Parts: sequence; C-alpha cells; structure tokens
Amino acid sequence: MLLAIFAISRVVFFTINHNSFKDVSCLSFLKICGYALRYDLSAIWALNVLYFIVGILFLHRNPSWFRYAFYLFITINSIAFAFEFSDWIYFKFNFKRATADVLLFFTRKGDSLSILPGLFKDYWYILVAYIAIVNVFYKINNRWTKALVPLVDTSVYQKILHIAFHLVWISGIAIIAIRGGLQYVPIGVRNAVQVVDNKEVPLVINTPFSIITTLQNQFLETPAYRHIAVAQADVNTHKNYASGSFKKMNVVVIMLESFSKEFTSLGISPSYTPFLDSLMQQGLLCNNAFANGLHSAEGIPAVLSGMPSLMDEAIPVSPYSTNTMPSFANLLSPYGYTSYFFHGGTNGTMSFDVYTAAAGFQKYFGRTEYDHEADYDGNWGIWDAPFLQRVVKELNNVKQPFISGVFTLSSHPPYAVPDSLKNKLPVGLLPAHQAIAYTDFALRQFFEAAAQQSWYANTLFVITADHTSPLSAHPYYRSEIGQYSIPILYYAPNDAHLKGQVSAVTQQIDILPSVLDYLHYPKPFYALGNSIFHPSHPFAIAYFNQQYVWIENDFVLKWIQESDQYLFDKSTDSTCLKPIQHKQSDSLLRHLQSFIQVYRNDLNKNAMK
Repeated sequence: MLLAIFAISRVVFFTINHNSFKDVSCLSFLKICGYALRYDLSAIWALNVLYFIVGILFLHRNPSWFRYAFYLFITINSIAFAFEFSDWIYFKFNFKRATADVLLFFTRKGDSLSILPGLFKDYWYILVAYIAIVNVFYKINNRWTKALVPLVDTSVYQKILHIAFHLVWISGIAIIAIRGGLQYVPIGVRNAVQVVDNKEVPLVINTPFSIITTLQNQFLETPAYRHIAVAQADVNTHKNYASGSFKKMNVVVIMLESFSKEFTSLGISPSYTPFLDSLMQQGLLCNNAFANGLHSAEGIPAVLSGMPSLMDEAIPVSPYSTNTMPSFANLLSPYGYTSYFFHGGTNGTMSFDVYTAAAGFQKYFGRTEYDHEADYDGNWGIWDAPFLQRVVKELNNVKQPFISGVFTLSSHPPYAVPDSLKNKLPVGLLPAHQAIAYTDFALRQFFEAAAQQSWYANTLFVITADHTSPLSAHPYYRSEIGQYSIPILYYAPNDAHLKGQVSAVTQQIDILPSVLDYLHYPKPFYALGNSIFHPSHPFAIAYFNQQYVWIENDFVLKWIQESDQYLFDKSTDSTCLKPIQHKQSDSLLRHLQSFIQVYRNDLNKNAMK
C-alpha cells in the first residue's frame, strides 16, 4: 500500500512539474518508476522498522498493543506523506527534492507561523489531497488491524523463539532494504545519477528518502587530485590589493530576490526593470555574471563572504557553519567600519540573523526592528518599498564609514504586489514579472531618497541577485547555465571612471575581492574569487545535485558525480545540449579539481583566514 502511494505521488509530482522534465517520455518515466522502487523501499523500511519491532515484541500481549502499533504506523507515515506531497509544489522553487535542512523551517523563529497560512491559501488543493489520502490510508489500515489476532497463549520458551525468529528475518530484510541492496556502501541521493541523468534524479528518489539520507550532515572528504601545494598555487586564495591609499568609502551591497538576468535589459525577454537598466548605464556592469547557487541561503554567503556552498546544504546550515570565514564585516571592522544587514523578513528567516552574526555584522535589522506591521505583506515580511525607505533612514544614523548588506524579498513567490500598484505596474507573461517590476520601483525610490543624504556621494553600491527566479519565459534561462545568469553592477555616484561593461566571466564570490580591490584594502586577505579589476583567471563555479558546473571563457564543463565530464561551447550552444571534444577539457577539469581540493581542504582545516 505504501509503495502504491509513493507511486501515485511520483505520477502527480511528474505531472505538476512536467516543464522541468520535458525530455522524459512516458516510456522513460515507466523505467524511472522501476528504478524508484529501490529508493521507495529504502524509505518505507527506514520509516517503519520501529513499527515492525514493536509489533513483534508485543504481538503476544493483549489486543490493546495492536492499537498502539496501529497509531504509530499511521502517524509516522502521515508525516512522511506531508513532506512527500509538499514537494509537488516546493520543487518549483527548489529544483530538487527537499533535504534534511527543510526541517529547520519548523524551528526558525516566526517562519512557519507567518508563511504557512499563505502557502495553504495558494496551494489548498495539496492540503485537500493530503487529507483525502491520509483518511483513506487510515480507514483501510484500521480495517486490517481489526482483523489481526494476537498469538495464542503459549509457553515463555515458545514466545521467545517466536519473537527471536521474526526479529531475525525482519531485521535482515530491513537492513538490506534500507541500505538499498547488498553493495558495500548504502545508497544515497547520489546513486540515482548512476541510472538516470542528473536532472531526472528528483523523479527517481522520494522526499522522505532524501530527508533521511541527509539527516547527518557529513564533513566533506578532501580529495587528493594532486599535491595540495600545486592545487593552492593554481587557485591562489591569498589576495593583496594594497596598491594605493585605502579609500574608506561606504559600501552598500544590495541583493535582489530572484532577479534573473532575463528580467533586465540584458535578457532576451522584455525588461521589467527600467530603473535598474538606467543605473546600469551609469556604473560598471558585469554582463556575463553568474550566481554560485540556486537558493538564498547559498547566495547571501557567496556575496557577503565570497563563500560558495559546494555541497548538498548551504554553508550556514552545514557542519562548517561555525568556521571562521572572511566577510565584508570581519575584514572592514578593524578599520572603523560599522556593519548592518537589512532584510524585511521575519527575524530568523533562512537563519540570516545567525549567519550575519557569525560573519561579524554588528546589527541585524529585520521585521521585528522595523516594527510597523501595517507594511507586512502577509507572506514573507515587509513590502520592499517602505522597507528600503526605512533602510535610508537607518543609514542616516549609522556611523561612517559603513558596510551594509540589503536583501529584498517582494519578488519571491507568491509574487504579491501592493493593491495600490497592481494597475500601475506591467503584468508580463509570468507571475514573477509584476513583482520584479515592483521591486525595481522600490529600488528607484530608494536611490531617490539616498541621493539626498550626506553619505551618498561617498558610497560604493553593488547590486546583484541572491539567485535566479524559478520562473522563466525563455529556454536559455531554464537551462543548466542560464539558471545561474544574474546581473552584477558596481556603481559609485562620484566616480566617473567606474563605468562601462565587463564581458569576462564573473560570479557572486568575485564581489568581495572586487570591492576590496576598488577600496585598495591595505592587507592581504583570503578569497576564493577574483577581482574584476585584476582578472587573471576569470571563471564561475556552481554545484547542484551532485553536479559541478565550471564556466571559463566560452567553455562550460559539467562534472557529474566527480566522474562523468561533458564539455560545451556556450557561444554556439547556449543551452549546453551538445557535448564537444576539445583540448581545453583537461585544463578546465584541472582548474575545477584544484578549486574543489582547496575549498574542501580549507573548510576541513578551518583555514579560510
């Protein structure tokens, strides 16, 4: 019965998210369902092994034990169904099955209480389906349980033999099923890549399996692709830009929620960001920029600390969350900088308050500090327009020089827009378009207000996205390369030389070294990225679902499961569908391996200082 429910869920999951699996035919899907049995059985046995043990140990007692076992069985599996069914929709925004870090959703301060009502309202049909299936599940199992009969009264010796016999064979089946077979290493999410393409992994596994197998965050093993000194020489993490007098300018790093390159004038589709487009003409624009991840919890550390999350969980919720890492706040604080992080979300959202505290930011300013619930959007936090106005007022009271991180939120699902602006902003083809236009409107108001302040003229602004949007109207931006394409803009109102365009490949982790280079930071510091002002080796890296993506010049290298590699020329194959053979393949793989080796080595040794 449980296998049937997981199978039905997989069909629904595939149907709802068919746009993400357009290359999967009906025949291919049937094969995938066959592969999925291994993962479904693993999850089912992991979830219910306690139920079987309880049943065996207490089967000989009075019938009331049947009821205890029955309710245990119903409760455990109903919780599993809740996570499984939620991924029907959650996948649209996450692009993978939920992992153990989704459990943090229920422990973050205010998140579940503020967000769940809106989710239930928007996706009520998922809740109805869940209630209906659990109800049927309960009734059928209740009927079967009533039909069970406890063991007849026998001698203690016979009872012990009976229990021992059943424990042995049940335990044997459970161990084999949970491990996914008799192979040396138990199966995990990574094994699905062995039977299907990387993008089809979410169809093979199920959500309970994904959560269970990622419950224990494990430290990354440091590979030995080459001698570590050789890898370190290849990567060069120690930067030094003390080439002139230190410019103690204010720095404001604005991270726009889900601002794909596609939505701006840099994209193929119509632009929904007229103000940002105009600002791009006044600053230094990186038109070949990429995000290092697909989620906010990955994007914020990449921008503010220069740290990509090249693992299955984001840095702030990984075993390395307590490591000493570089950040704007930590590096600039010794030079008298005041540091703030602004985000209008409920305090505790995505653990940003925890991350920014660990990164050395002196103050976190969220929904609680904003303290005016009339501007609450009913979903995520404070509307962007009033919140950004408040940021200006707060910065007026901050001691200069300051470093400030500002993260918007309104361009996030469910893409709500204030009623007063719904008829004034373009609607577009996608639900995200009007929300993007609203945040651009809020950004315009922010700069108009900031331009009137005394600190504005001595400020460097950096504008980028935390990651791209899960929605796209063009195939390129749904591809495994386009889904990382974002704008990055450096703008200083009083610097006429900070203008033009940078066409070299750049990424989020380049922002920290680029800003410090611009300021002529007076000491050496650790950085995995490179300054755009000293582009010795431009590249971009991303990791998702056991796949690394390395972008260098016009070449894109995909390295799956640290074994299979595919090279593409994005100048002629923008969606990277046609692998090529080229002499650059070995060179790119060497660069990627060196980066991974140094990254893991320094994480494990807490050496990112």
